[in-house]
Amino acid sequence: MSEEQDVTGGGAGTCDRCGSELEPGLEFCAKCGSPVGGADAAELQQTGTAGEAAGEGQSTVAGAAGRDGDDGDAERPKKRKLPRPPVEPWAVKAGETVKRIPTWIKVGVPLVILLIIGVIVALLLVAGAHSPAATVDSYLSRLQKGDYQGAHDLTVNKGGRYSTFAYFQRWQNLQAERLGQLKDFHVQPRKEQNKIFGRLVLEEQAAGAPFVASLVYTEKSYDVNMTAEDAGGMWPFKQYRLSLSDRSTRILASPLGAKVTIDGTPAGLSEPDQALEDALSLKHFPKSVNDAVDYVKRLRRAIEGYVESVKRIITGLGSVEQEVQNTFNKFGQSGTSWSQFLDSLKSTADVGRAVGDEVARTIVHLYWTFGGGDDGSLRAALTRTEPDIEVQNLPEGWHEVKVELNGAREQTKEFSAPEGISVDLNPTLATTNALKAAVEGYYAAKSVAEFTLNNSGLPAVIGGTLLDEENAIVLGLASKGQRVASQLISVKYSNPTLLSRNVTTIETDEVWNFTTYQGATPTSVVASVKQHATYTLERDRDNTWKVIERKQKT
Repeated sequence: MSEEQDVTGGGAGTCDRCGSELEPGLEFCAKCGSPVGGADAAELQQTGTAGEAAGEGQSTVAGAAGRDGDDGDAERPKKRKLPRPPVEPWAVKAGETVKRIPTWIKVGVPLVILLIIGVIVALLLVAGAHSPAATVDSYLSRLQKGDYQGAHDLTVNKGGRYSTFAYFQRWQNLQAERLGQLKDFHVQPRKEQNKIFGRLVLEEQAAGAPFVASLVYTEKSYDVNMTAEDAGGMWPFKQYRLSLSDRSTRILASPLGAKVTIDGTPAGLSEPDQALEDALSLKHFPKSVNDAVDYVKRLRRAIEGYVESVKRIITGLGSVEQEVQNTFNKFGQSGTSWSQFLDSLKSTADVGRAVGDEVARTIVHLYWTFGGGDDGSLRAALTRTEPDIEVQNLPEGWHEVKVELNGAREQTKEFSAPEGISVDLNPTLATTNALKAAVEGYYAAKSVAEFTLNNSGLPAVIGGTLLDEENAIVLGLASKGQRVASQLISVKYSNPTLLSRNVTTIETDEVWNFTTYQGATPTSVVASVKQHATYTLERDRDNTWKVIERKQKT
């Protein structure tokens, strides 16, 4: 075909089939879908199709003629147009609707959607940087970089000497000095162990997300617990602060009155355990109504003390379970060295040993409460009252405790809070020699008094109830007209022990020869008498030691 007939109804009109008004440029009625122009258009379309088929035949002949040597100047027929597929009415309507939408909407809406998606992603990233886990990671990262002020700013300030920045900085510097720099850390969520038989053992912990962090220092590694607590703010700028301690730490420091320092910060003087003192006094039953009231009060405090001991044991068992699980998790874990694994095993063993010690102490305390092993001496009273310090808000992890007392050898030990530690001070060599000299002065004064029946020299070296006992022995000999000559063959000293700032004990193994005289006549001789005795000595105001008790074991 050389010309194409306009069958699109170029101008406005109505549909021949349904009578609907037609918009310019449409080939089909938007309502019924009929071709614009009705039957004529359809017929013309069929004619055009037949013509195209004829043209196709002519094209084939022309092609053959060209191959026979024609110059190819003959007019080539136009390429046949394929029939256009029918368009659904709804698609036509949709297309026309889209054409009528302004360009600024077509461009602006996708941009707004992209902007909203970008804002949501940004908010999620911000929220992720303000999560409990991110707070823990930020705290440890700052420690690793040596930013102690920044790390301390992320902690919960509960008050007290162990929550100040001055202490925190000294503690971190001490760790760096003793353990080297913090090289690496790994953080995992922690499962709370606070129930047994479905019941709470301890009070509910502060609300927050608990974590356990494995800290790897140059010299050693250890695990610590910390809890991310809500510190206010709105999503996505939620704030969290880290609680580094949720349990108190118990320092058992002998003797009484010893000065305790933790990480260079004074913790106080070791004092008697009041609950244990009350428990030990229960064996003395009341004799009056007033005594009964006081007895009930002491009984209540004693029961509370034993309940606390049981809680410590159960909590310790939970700590052992956690340590075992942490050690198991580290076994074969990539990035965990053999030394770190051994550190974890040692930590597990230390926690287990601490629980065992607590169990043993509780059993012994019950035994003492009912009067077991009490000889009524000052030594027994002081050794049964465990001197301790209950430390609050001490951060979990490695610490160094120093215990000192005049006349004792200062001791410094490392420990891992919240597990406690026991420190017993031994007398210095000068103190031990002074104790030996006091005991030997007692031997001399006693021997002189029993042989001469003159007890005037006893008060200089003997005090307390022992002075009354020795005076009674001398008076008894004098009343019988007897005297005793004592000869010390040998003596060995052992276990010098400070019980308080002014009270100490020392044990001896002695060998004596005794000769008893009736007037001037010897009546009996006893040779090589072996004695094992424990002497309690007290420091006088002039700083000299006197023997105040002697307990002999047969």
